[in-house]
Parts: sequence; structure tokens; C-alpha cells
Amino acid sequence: LKTVDLKAPNWNFDVADLKAAITPKTKLLLLNSPNNPTGKVFKRDELLEIAKLAKEHNFYVMTDEVYEELVYPPARHMPFSTIPGMKERTILVSSTSKTFSMTGWKIGYALAPAALTKAIRIPHQFTTFCSATPLQYGMVHALRLSYDYYHVLREEYSERRTALYNLLIEHGFECKQPEGTYFIVANHKNLLDIPDTEFANWLIKEVGVACIPVSAFYENPEEKALESRYVRFGFCKDLQTIAAAAEKFKANLKPALAKAKK
Repeated sequence: LKTVDLKAPNWNFDVADLKAAITPKTKLLLLNSPNNPTGKVFKRDELLEIAKLAKEHNFYVMTDEVYEELVYPPARHMPFSTIPGMKERTILVSSTSKTFSMTGWKIGYALAPAALTKAIRIPHQFTTFCSATPLQYGMVHALRLSYDYYHVLREEYSERRTALYNLLIEHGFECKQPEGTYFIVANHKNLLDIPDTEFANWLIKEVGVACIPVSAFYENPEEKALESRYVRFGFCKDLQTIAAAAEKFKANLKPALAKAKK
């Protein structure tokens, strides 16, 4: 397994890094867009570059597109399989966990050419086999909802995104509004210049707000933590919860920083 880092602050990948990771043994590239944890939605030119390499080196692309409905204008999600020549090379993986808040149900699905789905089902039969039947019926009902559901979903998450973004900016974090997902990655260096793992522990203990160190998403998290100053916050909560976090920041952040910098 080889990984290619997305580089802060815009979370772009270096094409040279991707090319260097490809060998004659490369059979599959795993692509997550919209991306967790960064909120990045891969642009058309980036996807075309990946498609070009897939053709040149004859590998498949598995796309994790579980946040496909949580994309905020002007960003647009482009399913990788819609690129000319990629439908027969793509295994699209999605889920009801994010779009329909069925996280604990663990209901997902894969779309691919028949030969590939047959290969997927063989090991699947002897591992997960299937999800509980009543939950599958629930998923079918969700997938039949009208477009109005998706419109309201994006409106509500857009409001929460703005609320969390304004909160983080107000209290000294550096961040951008994400193009997709329900996460904001924020730089905490201006508050405390310490490894992201230490900052996450400090924030929950001293301020009472939880976040995830971005280093946890890298191949070598302990090594990455030493240089990373990024943490991930989620706005998959109601506005009241975000407001409660704002109150904790307002009451606790300055005293906690003063104590930490003594």
C-alpha cells in the first residue's frame, strides 16, 4: 500500500507524487471525494489527470463518494465513472450513513461493471455477508425520497457550516469553508504551536470542545503529529450544539491559553 498526501492549506495533491507511487504492480487507486477529513472536492482537471494515469498504467479506481450529496456551491461533485473511458475501470462505493444519517446501520453499496461486482461479492459473502434485512428496507425507503430532501439537507448543513466557520475564525483558528462533507479542518498554530494530538487533548480538557487531530488520517500518524497543526471539527450537529461550543470557547479559551503559555 502506497499513499499520496494531500497538502495543506488547499489539500491538493502533487501529480509527481502520484506518478512516483505507481509501479508495474499497481492494480487499484483509492480516491475519496468529497474528502474526509479535508472537505476537499476534487476538481475536473485533477480527476482527468488520475483517469489518464489509470489508462496509461492499466489500473482500476475505487471511489469513496459517501459525501456526494453534501457539496456546497460553487463546488460540484463529479462522479469519477462519468469520465470517458472510466466507467469500466471504476468501483463506486457509497453509503446511506452520511446522506441519511444512518451511520450506525452500516448500510452501503458498490456500483461497478458486472465482472468487478462478481469479484467483490466473493470475499464479501464470507465476511460481512449482508446487513440486517429491516435496515436494508429502511435504506430503500431513503433512496426513494424526493429531490426536496436533498435540497433541504444542503441548506441545513450550509447554515451549520457557516456557524462553525464563523466560530472558529472568531477564536483565532485559520480555516476555510469546506467544499463538501460536514467537516472543517482548522490550523491551531496561532493559538498553541504544539502537535495536533496534544492540542486535541488540551482543547477537550481545558475548553470542553472535542476535535480530531488530522495526523490520525496519515499513514504514519505519530510521525505526522510532530509537524501537523491541523485539527478537524464536525458540524454534523444541530445549531444548538454549535452554539454551546461557542459558549465554551467564549468562557474557557482565553484563560486556558493564558495558563498554557505561562
